[in-house]
Amino acid sequence: MFRTARPLLMVLLLVATSARVASPAPPPAAPEDEILRQIKNDVFDEKWDSVFADCDRLIQSYPASASLPRTYYYRAKALQHLPGKETDAVTAWSAFIEKFPSDPPLREDALISRMNLAKALWLQGRKEYIGILTKGLEEKGYPRIYAAIQISNVDNRPARARALPVLQECSRGETSAEVRNECTLAILRIDPSALPAPPPVPPSPGNPATTTPKLIRLEVRDKATGSLTVAVNLPLAFAEALLGSLSEIDRGRVTEELKQRHIDLENLVRSLKAVGPQTLVEVETADAKIRVWLE
Repeated sequence: MFRTARPLLMVLLLVATSARVASPAPPPAAPEDEILRQIKNDVFDEKWDSVFADCDRLIQSYPASASLPRTYYYRAKALQHLPGKETDAVTAWSAFIEKFPSDPPLREDALISRMNLAKALWLQGRKEYIGILTKGLEEKGYPRIYAAIQISNVDNRPARARALPVLQECSRGETSAEVRNECTLAILRIDPSALPAPPPVPPSPGNPATTTPKLIRLEVRDKATGSLTVAVNLPLAFAEALLGSLSEIDRGRVTEELKQRHIDLENLVRSLKAVGPQTLVEVETADAKIRVWLE
């Protein structure tokens, strides 16, 4: 009986051994550089699900990687593009900003992305996200200005009061004409009467100083030739008369539509008359120079 069992035992051992040999070994971990290369390719192709999954894989597999700042950045960007993941994306951007404060270009982009999400969530009724926008006012450089501009688009009086001095400072001293114009428009959304006063222009003989503007003027000039291509002169009195000619119902509709865009029509006209003659907006494109001013 022992002799019969022994061959059977040997067969069983051989089967077990062959089964162990045949079972596939676990695949080796993908090298760090290969994962990062795949992440970058998927970012370019906007395959955000894959970007998010590979970022988590790299973070877990290589916790001491020198690529972690870029990986956390891509992870937050992927969440920002995934439907329904806005709040997760805000958390991811916050984690990146906290973990990697010494990468200025990526940090600035992260701050701006987080503020864009915060404004969008606020407009959806998530009022707690105003804190991210007001916190942006504590930053330096363009993120601080950007926070103030974004706050001008939300109806929150305390936040707007904090943003207004930043916008006034920007409209007076910012070197970029484009950024100055953005700040000027933001002030108009909050309180047109808060526009910084223009430097005084001494009166000349036959041209006495004007304290109340009469016209809103717009000019578009060809940048190469300097020739005037568009000119619009709209008397403020005409604008007021036009508004006055609307029926009560139509005027209410216009006012309500503008309020949804954070523009108080009556306050705007009244404030434009009060600020005096000055340039409101100057824009320079590749082909043209555009200027809007009160005269």
